[in-house]
Amino acid sequence: MESDLKPLSSVNLLCKFADYTNLLVPANSNIDIVQEFQHIKQWAMLNKMLINMSKTEEIVFRRPSIKHFLSPAPINDVAQFSSAKLLGVILQNNMHFDEQITTILKICCQRSRLLKMPRDQGLSKKNMDSIFHALILCKIRYALCAWGGHITKANLLWVLTVIKLMRFFFLH
Repeated sequence: MESDLKPLSSVNLLCKFADYTNLLVPANSNIDIVQEFQHIKQWAMLNKMLINMSKTEEIVFRRPSIKHFLSPAPINDVAQFSSAKLLGVILQNNMHFDEQITTILKICCQRSRLLKMPRDQGLSKKNMDSIFHALILCKIRYALCAWGGHITKANLLWVLTVIKLMRFFFLH
């Protein structure tokens, strides 16, 4: 359905995946985000489609080291957030991935409880390792190429420590 939906400016990007459409408008664009969003709303109306405004979010990215940043006014009827989840990855407006790591490790700790019962019932180390990979490591590895190279040394140490502790507790 969205194949004929194009941005007004060649500098702006529309990224489409299934029923998600993401609009990226750089600061140097000749068409601002308000005009582009109006264009998308008109396209949706002409094609008898509805935009779920309760799921529509705006995030303004900025350089992480900038001291003073004046965020542009939000689009009417669109909430502006400091982070947003895109295909399971939490993007922060300051280009850090602290929320992503915190969320992943929280989920891994919750999932680690599922390892206790098979371990206590004497499941072999090989099978426990398979379960550990399926429940824990797959969650950490998901989209790692997108965010893994951008984390701080402290966060990397935190992730590695959690993996090491879980591995020790459940696989030894």
